[in-house]
Amino acid sequence: MKQEKVKKILLIVVGLLLLIGIFYGVYYFTKPPLKEETFKEIYEKYNGQKDTSGVEFESLTIENDALISNMNKDEVSSLLKEGTGLLYIGNPTDHRSRKLVPILLDTANEVGMEIIDYYAATEVEDFLKDYVEEEDLPLLIFVEKGTIKEVLTYPSEDLEDSKLEEFKKHLLGQMQNIITCDDLC
Repeated sequence: MKQEKVKKILLIVVGLLLLIGIFYGVYYFTKPPLKEETFKEIYEKYNGQKDTSGVEFESLTIENDALISNMNKDEVSSLLKEGTGLLYIGNPTDHRSRKLVPILLDTANEVGMEIIDYYAATEVEDFLKDYVEEEDLPLLIFVEKGTIKEVLTYPSEDLEDSKLEEFKKHLLGQMQNIITCDDLC
């Protein structure tokens, strides 16, 4: 009698474990994949927020971030070794990065650039130091067939109008070179 009770309890425990395993398996294989944040979501979520020193982040409204492609370290390394394009390395909580974004997107739209590769970083990471000497973010790296043609950084948070126009003009020229190379190289 006692053995039968033990067998029944064991059967119930095994059955419950089996059911839990089945439910977990069904949940695991049917749950939706985690959605990667878009560039727009990454930058706009800091609108109205303040940095650690209490300075409010500039509000950004990004109309269309379809031309921004989020990259991981391996993709960045591949682009820098053998690719052609424009790599933007920035950080949504860096004031200079936030100032650069509207200029970058407006200029890209103006020249008809189809894609800007983006890598989110809080500093120039070690794997990037093989390619760039700059230590400050944001960085714009212009690459043609694995050769870095130029590295630009946004000079300061508050550019005079004439310096800002000079920066935009230079950026425009470099983007046109990348587009031309993309078509001809």
